[in-house]
Amino acid sequence: MKIAPVTLRTAAATVLAGSVAVLAAGCNFIAPQHTFDIDHVVDGRNVTIGDVALRNVLAITDDGAEASLVMVLLNSGEEDAQVRFEYDTEAGTESQVVDVPAGTEVRRGTAPDEEQLVIEDLDVTPGALLPVFVQYGAETGEVVDVPVLTGGLPEYSTLLPTPVDTGSATPTPLFENEDGTPSPEAEVG
Repeated sequence: MKIAPVTLRTAAATVLAGSVAVLAAGCNFIAPQHTFDIDHVVDGRNVTIGDVALRNVLAITDDGAEASLVMVLLNSGEEDAQVRFEYDTEAGTESQVVDVPAGTEVRRGTAPDEEQLVIEDLDVTPGALLPVFVQYGAETGEVVDVPVLTGGLPEYSTLLPTPVDTGSATPTPLFENEDGTPSPEAEVG
């Protein structure tokens, strides 16, 4: 019995198309799916050191010589934390400390009327990264490469370094029980 050449070509084309489809689909089985890797959805950096989480850390500057380190600090632990920020300036290594009571949130420079953490005597270029070492207590510290931005965008124009004397910032409890008392047991995610 003879098989028509058209039938052989059709069968070969079908087998070839099926093989290409299987091989192309096979990439999804061996390549990592990036939908499971959620990246930061902020302009700044997020980092967690022990019980203290730093969210959306940015350095806002207009001239590169002075910057406001903008961030939210969340302490989900049961102990107060004195978070130290260490960075290099033209005069040498400097540091500042931010007190973050247990179970609270402390903001620095995220709104025009908030206390700022101002870094002076810098030599940074907007668009670059400013290395800042962050550490508290006995926790191992970490160098955070903080993005340096300008006040050119409307959302950052009011966050430029202008120290405001607001006294001491009042920490906000992260979680409250039904009776309004702070509940630091919940995790910060």
